[in-house]
Amino acid sequence: MKRTTRDFLNAFGTPLALILFGLILVVSPDTATALVAQLFGGLLLLIGVIWGVVLVIGRELSRVSHWIGLALCLLAGSYMIFNPMALADSIGRLFGLVMILHGAGRLRRMSHNGDGFNTGLAIVTLVVGIILVLVPRTLSQTVVGVCGLVMMVLGICNLVGGFRALKRPDDNDDPNIIDAAK
Repeated sequence: MKRTTRDFLNAFGTPLALILFGLILVVSPDTATALVAQLFGGLLLLIGVIWGVVLVIGRELSRVSHWIGLALCLLAGSYMIFNPMALADSIGRLFGLVMILHGAGRLRRMSHNGDGFNTGLAIVTLVVGIILVLVPRTLSQTVVGVCGLVMMVLGICNLVGGFRALKRPDDNDDPNIIDAAK
């Protein structure tokens, strides 16, 4: 069995690309987050333009709800293109606020029980929530960094598998072996 260029690309190209993109995500998570937000904003703009064309062509000009949805789509898309990190900041602050509320409620309930582990867990939740509210990009940086690490590990595992596949002898490659089935 002869190995083709496609086999080499599958064995080495894809794993090396995974490792490279994972490294980019680990080293520069804000850039990756901004790029995703801008791509999503561009998609919202495209959907808004198509929606507007469909409204005009379909002559559904009297429906106010369609025009409000169109305007929101165009505004959200434009905002995300020009302020890509605003989405990461908003999501980080929202998660932080939820964690603060959860940690404070849990701490209030645990103060009556006196359970040390759950009280400590409530304090950690409260502190992490405060950190996310004060430094909201921590959440997106952590998530993107973890995704980058996972991509790198997958790439390394696939690369090792590619090297093992190259070491394995191919079937029917030795001309000295006579196949009795022929």
